[in-house]
Amino acid sequence: MLWFLTAQLLKLRKSAKAKLRHVGGFSLSELLLTMLIILLMTQLTVDGIPAVRRAYNRAVDAANAEVYLNTTIVALRSRLSLASKVNATGLSYDVYLDPAIGYYTIANNSDKGIVIQPLNIDMVPSGQPYPLLVGEEGFISSYGTDDDKIQYNPNKAFFTITNLTVKKGGEEFAKLDSYIVHTVNPKISVS
Repeated sequence: MLWFLTAQLLKLRKSAKAKLRHVGGFSLSELLLTMLIILLMTQLTVDGIPAVRRAYNRAVDAANAEVYLNTTIVALRSRLSLASKVNATGLSYDVYLDPAIGYYTIANNSDKGIVIQPLNIDMVPSGQPYPLLVGEEGFISSYGTDDDKIQYNPNKAFFTITNLTVKKGGEEFAKLDSYIVHTVNPKISVS
């Protein structure tokens, strides 16, 4: 009987060894190759995240700039549609008269964007200029170039605003080449 048990144990040992030899597993080289692939994919993902974030932020800024440009147009239209262009000689700036706020001029300011400068009865600036819009997220709107003014057509009673732009950090995000605002008030002369 001892002999029989020994023979059975030897058979079990041989079958266990055979099964261990044929067990499906990963070799060391397969494991290292897999880890290398995972490491490379992780590195590509980590490197790609900032680029995707920059592209996303740029797209959001462009969309926000378009909204800010439209808001600037609405603010200029509401400001100029009731205004009269004042024919004041000898001034280097255009003067407008609004029944609600009196005399004012519109100008570009590098820090505040388009600003409204109140004027006194002698057409001299009085008080601090205030922004037409308060820029969100660092957006600043401006019109024309340094020499451009808002043009007035007395025959058809409208203002033309050229090169209306929205910038952020010096970079242009939105632009409108020309915009016309019709006014209900005629041009008046002040001496």
